[in-house]
Amino acid sequence: MSLLMSLLLAAGAPSACARPENAVAAVWWIGPREVRQGESVTLDPAWTSSPGAFEDIPQVCIKWLRSSAPAYVRIARDGRSVRVSADAPPGLIVTLKAKVGTEVIEGKIRVVGTGEGPLAGTRRQTAVACEGGPDPSTPVGELKFTAAGEFAVTWQPFEVYRDYWGTYVYDAATRRLTMNATDGNNVPAQLDLDGEARLLDDGSLALSGLWLGEPTPGAARSCNYTFGR
Repeated sequence: MSLLMSLLLAAGAPSACARPENAVAAVWWIGPREVRQGESVTLDPAWTSSPGAFEDIPQVCIKWLRSSAPAYVRIARDGRSVRVSADAPPGLIVTLKAKVGTEVIEGKIRVVGTGEGPLAGTRRQTAVACEGGPDPSTPVGELKFTAAGEFAVTWQPFEVYRDYWGTYVYDAATRRLTMNATDGNNVPAQLDLDGEARLLDDGSLALSGLWLGEPTPGAARSCNYTFGR
């Protein structure tokens, strides 16, 4: 970085913080982000020109950062993170806003209760064992559950692409997991999304008696999957 650019950034000069020609928006993340009570999340501002394409925005360019519910979602003094208070109401939607030059950057946080949505998170397949046929040759690259009751399966994650998605119901007492695929870009003809889910001591997720499918057509079988962070 040139000395001139360094000086411009240090001063938060408009020219250094202006939106690039190919950028369409300034973001911290895409869509509402689920954050549990008592947890923190970093703020990494970036310009985006298309899904998955990001260009970092220098922190000095972020001005007038505000939270719509400062009593529950508090901004760190350096403006690089926010923390959800332990007493924030579950389901509360909080909007973060700031200025980047003449542009507005905005992000939404959905507060998740400490005991809500225990399966929530994004994981990748680390092991699989199937009955009634061979193990699938392509592992699930991303399995996402939200605390709001939605899920998505992707074999080869790329930008915001997902293979199929839908809703789920989980009974923590019986460990029963029932998923319903509602749409997708590549939905296998045969799926068995009713089985058992267990959270292991190391944070991994074990799914038993399900068939999440394959990216290419194949016969359904009963499989036991393990997913890790």
